[in-house]
Amino acid sequence: ASNAANTAGAVHVPVHLIWRVAANSPALTPEAVERLVPYVTRYAQTLSILVYAVGGTTDHLHILYDLTPTRTLN
Repeated sequence: ASNAANTAGAVHVPVHLIWRVAANSPALTPEAVERLVPYVTRYAQTLSILVYAVGGTTDHLHILYDLTPTRTLN
């Protein structure tokens, strides 16, 4: 798939991150998830990270983002 962040010869790795609430408690309301989606996306933009999707339920969020060659998992 092609997107604006791709550059010739660069490798981009899609990462599926699952962020769980402490003790898997149902702490996230649908309203909270709705507010977190744009927050996570904006924060990632400040780090020059391309986010493809954010969503979640009462006990976790899913974030699909692009791991570029200048980023590492740690």
